[in-house]
Amino acid sequence: MTRACPYLFLVMEYFPMDLISFLESQMGSKISDVEIINIVYQIMAGLNFIHKAGVIHRDIKPANILIDNNMNVKICDFGLAREIPTSRV
Repeated sequence: MTRACPYLFLVMEYFPMDLISFLESQMGSKISDVEIINIVYQIMAGLNFIHKAGVIHRDIKPANILIDNNMNVKICDFGLAREIPTSRV
């Protein structure tokens, strides 16, 4: 007879900073236009993806935008997210 593991593990990617931390780390130095365009593009692509999936995030703010060392962006904290009503899709 096998026993179920009594623990639940949640494994997530590591992102060292959010958008606020990134902007604070860049104070005193100019953020390149390419970096700004890259970050904004990834945020918009992420929002487009979740909207096409029928989800509204409802809490987009710099603290909920994660950035890794390779300038990859992820949107997090879907605690307030809701489904888009089918009459609006």
